[in-house]
Amino acid sequence: MFRMVNHSRWRFMSKLRLVAHISISIVFTLAILSHYIGYASTKNDLMVLKVNGPIKPSTADYLERMIAKAESNESTGILIELNTPGGMLDATRRIVSSFLDSDVPIITYVSPSGARAGSAGTFLVAASHIAAMAPTTNIGAASPVLSDGSDLNKTLASKATQDTAALMRSIAETRGRNVKALEATVLNAKAYSSEEALEAHIIDYIAEDRDQLLAILDGETVETKSGSRTISTASMNLYEGKRNWKEKFLDAVGDPNITFILLTIGSIALTIEFVSILEGV
Repeated sequence: MFRMVNHSRWRFMSKLRLVAHISISIVFTLAILSHYIGYASTKNDLMVLKVNGPIKPSTADYLERMIAKAESNESTGILIELNTPGGMLDATRRIVSSFLDSDVPIITYVSPSGARAGSAGTFLVAASHIAAMAPTTNIGAASPVLSDGSDLNKTLASKATQDTAALMRSIAETRGRNVKALEATVLNAKAYSSEEALEAHIIDYIAEDRDQLLAILDGETVETKSGSRTISTASMNLYEGKRNWKEKFLDAVGDPNITFILLTIGSIALTIEFVSILEGV
């Protein structure tokens, strides 16, 4: 026995598929185009980047791309305004490597007041050429844990802890920071207030806000991979390096709430597709 095809439902499903395909095409086209969109800059420009949230692969993509652009444009430096609870170790290693290899001075500023550079954020601050914090911020507690925040099993915890502690020691030695104090953030999950971090020589400065920080940094000389660089903030132009569409999309997908919504929508779409196939048989 043959069943009659519900043409209205079939047309609806066809339109739905078409809209989905067009939407996906638009997203990826914008991601590709945004990768090539540039900006006018001068050698006295300071790029301002904002990292607010967990450290993810998309965060590493964003920072690596911005560092490459700043180097290409011979910018004065990069100011990263940081507020993070931590994040993924692989992404953190990528960012640390890009900081250490940068020809442009990297300035990390944990702000605003109440912000933190937790866990992975500690590595980013330590690896910067200049590290600063706003008052009433904190840094540390960098012991490795599972992605859900739970503890690793004993054997894996020992290996991961020793591995990340070695990374932290090498960063501290390279940047001339307090090795023991930073190592304690990994081995003992030690955390520091901004004042304690300054006193322990984990960071270089405490600044009330961005303007005060820039005033402090005027005339500061740092050693980059390509040699000494002096920062002049007297007539500096500030511009924000924005995420492209690809990085925004990956940021959103990396959000557990967004991931749940996407999985729910995908499940519903598959169910509709399955039902429409059965009705057409």
